Amino acid sequence: MAKLGRYASGRKTVEILTEDKALTAGDCGTYFGVSGMTTLTCSLPPASSLPNGWTCRLYQMGGEAIAITSSAEGTFDTGKGAFVGNIVNLSADAAAPRQHGIAAGMLAATKIEFSQLSLYGGSGMIGDYIDIILAKGPYSANPEQHFFVVNGICSGSAGIVFSGSVTP
Repeated sequence: MAKLGRYASGRKTVEILTEDKALTAGDCGTYFGVSGMTTLTCSLPPASSLPNGWTCRLYQMGGEAIAITSSAEGTFDTGKGAFVGNIVNLSADAAAPRQHGIAAGMLAATKIEFSQLSLYGGSGMIGDYIDIILAKGPYSANPEQHFFVVNGICSGSAGIVFSGSVTP
């Protein structure tokens, strides 16, 4: 019997990041374990340059903060994407104000921030993660609105939060 390969067998591509990385279309489906000695930044390419359904997962493996940035420059109709979604807080503490990507009076975000581990004064935990999936329009009246839909789980009230905003 022929080997099924990693796609049919359900195996994931895993890459450990120890320094800043600009993600590409070729990173689709990759699980990134982030373990830096200083704050580490992962940046996404413009949504318009990625296929619909592009996805990745980023999870915290180290003690330092992590920043994920979209290339949202301007408005949704530029086709460059913005972050929307929710982060589930598993702690007994109340959710941080920006653990929801869009709420009343809030714009979509251009950045997602993982906190440092509690050992270093933050509220993050090893294993906190987010899944990012690109959903391309049409939304509302504009077919060029592309969103990076984010769902995640964190162990602290501000372990992972959305930040930054784009104009609607």
